[in-house]
Amino acid sequence: MAADAGPDDAVEVLAIALDGSGASSGEQSLSIAVADATPPTVSIVSPGEDDPFAPGSSVEIQVEAADNFAVTELRLDVSGAIVDQQIQPVDPPAADTATSFGFGIPAELDAGETLVFTVTARDAAGAEATAEIVIRTEDLVGPTLGELLPANAERDLPATPVVRARFDEPIDLASAFSGQLSLEDGAGNPVATHLGLAESGATLTLRPRAPLVPGEIYTAFLTGGITDLAGNPLTEPDGSPFQDVATSFTIGDAAIVSPADGSVLIEGEPVQIAADASRLPDTRTVSFFDAAADLGRDGLAPFVLDSVVPTITALGGSSWTLGADVNRGNLAPLGSVREAPGTSAAPRDPNLAIDGNRDGDFANGSVTHTPGDAWWELDLGAVVALDRIEIYLRTDCCEERNELAVLIAADSFDDADFAGDDLPAGYANGAIALY
Repeated sequence: MAADAGPDDAVEVLAIALDGSGASSGEQSLSIAVADATPPTVSIVSPGEDDPFAPGSSVEIQVEAADNFAVTELRLDVSGAIVDQQIQPVDPPAADTATSFGFGIPAELDAGETLVFTVTARDAAGAEATAEIVIRTEDLVGPTLGELLPANAERDLPATPVVRARFDEPIDLASAFSGQLSLEDGAGNPVATHLGLAESGATLTLRPRAPLVPGEIYTAFLTGGITDLAGNPLTEPDGSPFQDVATSFTIGDAAIVSPADGSVLIEGEPVQIAADASRLPDTRTVSFFDAAADLGRDGLAPFVLDSVVPTITALGGSSWTLGADVNRGNLAPLGSVREAPGTSAAPRDPNLAIDGNRDGDFANGSVTHTPGDAWWELDLGAVVALDRIEIYLRTDCCEERNELAVLIAADSFDDADFAGDDLPAGYANGAIALY
């Protein structure tokens, strides 16, 4: 049989039978079809065995196949983490062929998953041959920055703020120890800080080691060099090298210094809230507040308020945000007033005395009024340091009525002290007469 004989060829066999007398049967013929008993060959040119690919990337599987006569079909079967199949007919059939299969690795696959690619070549006789490679998914994509907090130009931050750099995946904390996230004061001096991770390792936190100076501006810098757990460097969302960013913020005039930002508190437990207002030596009082209400105020430095940690139900979550305001001027509008009931000859709201309007003309509506034997009281709500008390009297008439005594005390007054026609020699609350 000829070496190049194939399935389209046949072998003709001729035979003659002779007997002893020399008689012949005559020439007889038999046609035998040639069958292809040799399978094709196939190989995967690329990718290589155990080549890494990132979830969400594409793989091109390049294939070469050959047969003694003709390859008619190539098939790709994917198994392992996912299952898939692709079939490519070879048209027209060819003894030698090369092609490629495109395959997208699903983005939801985790790093370390295994994929098996099996390529099968089939010839015209139905014989098949296979080739196989195994690849593994790996994290080849660097982290990207989601946000850097506090927001740029944010004001009135606590003296122990937390700078947060949020990424789209967990990062390697050790990669940030060379100053990748840092803090400077307004003069460009570095601030001592310590780093940590939060939110399952996807947020890098920076905290100052000591309370920052109230009223001062600070700047946090984030530079390249941070990597994810696989060692991939921080990049921009488009994959380009990361561009350094910065955010500046201002510490509040009265900065909360205790509890420290990020502290873990227990609901219902007592807590002492402290504020630093040292930047403003003329501070009269510091008022403490949260998102729901005013918590109280203190008028003596150091400014401290004893409070209770709200319940998680009351907060509507597990975060309690505290703030503090400084009062450097008139304290009267911060207080509450009352007067002897039912004694005003021409009733006027007692709050008019602390409305901030110094107009002494009664007709202009900013003067309160009591008869001569009445009393009027202002409760500042806290023991405060006073420099002076300024009283603005009625100016449109009746100057002869402006006879009054001015008393101060650390505790509330007892109404019984003012029941008689004359002031007592002493007061139940230890009040002192200034005038």
